[in-house]
Formats: sequence, structure tokens, C-alpha cells
Amino acid sequence: MNTRKRSLLGFTIIEVLVTIFIAGIITAFAIPSIRATLQNNRVISIANDFVADVNLARTLAVSQGATATLCVSSNQTSCTGSSWAQGWLVWVDEDGDGTLDAAEIARTHAAVNHVTFTSSDNDILYLSTGFGEAGFTGASFTLTHDNCTNSANRTLTLSAAGTPRVAKVACP
Repeated sequence: MNTRKRSLLGFTIIEVLVTIFIAGIITAFAIPSIRATLQNNRVISIANDFVADVNLARTLAVSQGATATLCVSSNQTSCTGSSWAQGWLVWVDEDGDGTLDAAEIARTHAAVNHVTFTSSDNDILYLSTGFGEAGFTGASFTLTHDNCTNSANRTLTLSAAGTPRVAKVACP
């Protein structure tokens, strides 16, 4: 006679339900944290994109010896719009006529969602020297996520020389 005990290969329904219940509780606590992280990363990503495009405009102005502009663009084909959240574009005035031609567009950025992007300036012009246009004293931009948590907001500041700096800002 075989007197060995048989081992159970499965789980009871109670064990499965308790495991699912515990996993549900852990998930309920983790989701808000994940959502906040994604929101914070969205603002950081947009700030990084904008700084990269500021640096691109400045570099193109120097390398091509022409005025380069970073401007608000609601349609990504012309300098139109009222908010940086509508998108922007970088262009170089290669022919020196002060008018944007389709062939002069170097980079575009689509509209951003769930982020308020404000500034009193709708364009930034870099001269062939790499400095801002005459009389440029700097500019400030604020990026705020609709559901901000902690210090997810960012302030971008352009110095009078045109160099960008990003700082964390606490949520209101």
C-alpha cells in the first residue's frame, strides 16, 4: 500500500481570491503615483524639446550666417497663433527677406496637450552672431500641467545672450 501523501498541484478558490484582492489593493495605491510620474515626464519632455529647438535656432543662425527664428505656429507652416501650446517652428531666413518660405523651415513641433505653455513673447530671433535681436533682454516661459503634482511645472528662461535655462517650479 502506498502511504505517501499526495501534494496539491493547484490552489483553492480562497487562495486565488485573496491573491487577487491583495493585487487589487496594491494596484489601487500604485496607479495615482504612476499617473503623476507620467504627467511630470510630459512637462519635462516638452521643456526639453523646446530647449533643443532654442539651441537649434541659435546654432543655425551662427552656422548659416542668417537670422533664425523660433515662433509660435498653430499650423506648423507659418508663424501664426497665440500660444506656444499650439506648437512652434524653427526657420532660417536664408534669403534675407524677412519672410518665412516653406523651404526655410528647419523643424516643427506639434501642439501639446494637457500643458499650459505661456509667455509674453511669440517669437525669438537669433542673429548670425548667436545673440538675440537688438534690444532683446531675455524671455521667460512657463509650462504647467493641468493636473500638476509636486514640482512638475517648469520655467524656461532665456538670458539676454539667448542661452536657455530650465528650473523646477512648485505646483500652485
